[in-house]
Amino acid sequence: MATRAQARGYAFTFELTGIQEIQRALDQLPRSVTKTVLKNGIKEGLKDAKKTAQATAPKGATGNPARSIHVGEKLKKRKFKHRDRVTVYMGSTAPHAHLVEFGTASRSREGASVYQSDGQWYRPSAGASTGVMPQNAFLTRAWDLSKRQVLITFRQSMWKHLSKAAERLRGKAERGTLGKGAVKELMR
Repeated sequence: MATRAQARGYAFTFELTGIQEIQRALDQLPRSVTKTVLKNGIKEGLKDAKKTAQATAPKGATGNPARSIHVGEKLKKRKFKHRDRVTVYMGSTAPHAHLVEFGTASRSREGASVYQSDGQWYRPSAGASTGVMPQNAFLTRAWDLSKRQVLITFRQSMWKHLSKAAERLRGKAERGTLGKGAVKELMR
């Protein structure tokens, strides 16, 4: 199973080998169950990368980038969901995390409106420099350091989640509580 991932111009490709059996097992499950198994397997696999990212994130006065690293299915609320895809994100929810990860060029406040304590907006004529932030690619570094372990954990967790899903389906079938859609997909 070859996968290509892309984020803001950065792309990487990885290939999972030795999981043909997992693919065959997934093909035998209903689509809704398959998506749940994949999401859970990917989330569990990314725990290693999350720990590494938290350990390598810059520790400023607030420690915000490290505390804000999460693994989940959403970056923000979306109304559109692609029915045939499983998407899991790992990253920082800190509003300045992208500035830390990629760095910045020289910035200034020139032309930026500033709200004063007297309730007035003003635009300074001479902008004060806010400096340059050097790149500190803590998320990229975390992936590079942990990707091999992430893929190993993913493969192991997939078997665990596949077994649990098959057991739940068996139990529902025995109780006669399988939905019509699941029965139709299982009978294909």
